[in-house]
Amino acid sequence: MARELRELKVLIVDDSIAVGERVAAMLSELPGVTVVWNAQNVSEAREVLQTFRPDAALLDIRLPDGSGIELLRELKAANPDTTTIMLTGFSPTVYADACRKAGADYFVNKAYGFEEIPDLFRRLVGTN
Repeated sequence: MARELRELKVLIVDDSIAVGERVAAMLSELPGVTVVWNAQNVSEAREVLQTFRPDAALLDIRLPDGSGIELLRELKAANPDTTTIMLTGFSPTVYADACRKAGADYFVNKAYGFEEIPDLFRRLVGTN
């Protein structure tokens, strides 16, 4: 009997168009993963979250109009089952504890952790 794959609808929130496109491209190649929105700031992400409930969200910590950590708190309060992955280019030791306390499920450093993202999503959908 074939194993049932989980389908994941993903929201990406990162102010860097290049980072958002890179993550979206990596995820688009994975079975069971669909990027449904690529927001560039907190306000756009909040608008999307009013009408859409993603299964997973990748959130940049520093955004031009606010904090990804505050967005994380809001997202987890409204949708506690959403898997959240925090992204940063800054030292992980500075933010990792705050992200975990706010409810983050995973933490990825943009400087050296991009290769982790596809494997993480393969595990989430059950293909790894």
